[in-house]
Amino acid sequence: QRGLTREEVREVVKEEVSKLGISPAVPNEEFEKQIKSLQTQLAQKDLENARLRFERGTKRLETQDYEGAIEDLEGALRILPEGTEAWASTHFNLGIALIEFPRGNRESNLKKAIESYKKVLSSHTIEKTPGRYASTQNNLGTAYWGLSGVRDKETNLGKAIDAYREALRVRTFEKFPQDYATTQNNLGIAYCGLSGVRDKESNLGLAITAYKEALKVRTKEALPWDFVETSWNLALALYKKGDIAGALRVLEEMLPVAEGVGHPGIGEFRQFYEGL
Repeated sequence: QRGLTREEVREVVKEEVSKLGISPAVPNEEFEKQIKSLQTQLAQKDLENARLRFERGTKRLETQDYEGAIEDLEGALRILPEGTEAWASTHFNLGIALIEFPRGNRESNLKKAIESYKKVLSSHTIEKTPGRYASTQNNLGTAYWGLSGVRDKETNLGKAIDAYREALRVRTFEKFPQDYATTQNNLGIAYCGLSGVRDKESNLGLAITAYKEALKVRTKEALPWDFVETSWNLALALYKKGDIAGALRVLEEMLPVAEGVGHPGIGEFRQFYEGL
């Protein structure tokens, strides 16, 4: 298999880097506890209807039936009292479905996801529920990152970076290492995107720092798949910054791991390496 030409290498680095990490959905068990507190506010029939829609919507989310998940979760929100924990959890899961839904109006779906996460943050503050606050900020950042691909790139990437930095106030290396690594990887992707709009050297430097922070957790021994994806992001950022030797070093360590885990990008990774 031939290596890429210099022109083809330039095309590779224009492509999106690996998928951003989204904090997982609120599970049915947590919602079950939340909805029990509403028994005095809702009729039993409405309570059961909301529960059914949330549980079915969350199951559809897990099976990647995003359209069905959106329909069910929006149905639950028409029943649940605004401002309650169950209402916030439903908005959280709805935001995931809207980010992931591949069809429909992308801009509209991402704006709806952003509104959902803002509603969650109206209930979950960093002081009251730091874990949910951080996971919401992480997903809010991912929604803004998605929107940056549709419109107002610089503005929306700036908002994504702000949200990821908020998440990192809670998601520290010491307390939540895997969440820390996910958000640092996301932050790196956002800075890399911003480098294509302004302050190239500075933003690529910040992206490289974020990827290296993620790799403190995403080691080839502990998390080989994640190690491959963040290493790929790091190699691309180094290449864009003009550090070809650095990119080669990263790829040389990453390629055997990518082969070992059967990563589907191995062909692209190897061609890129051979073209440097």
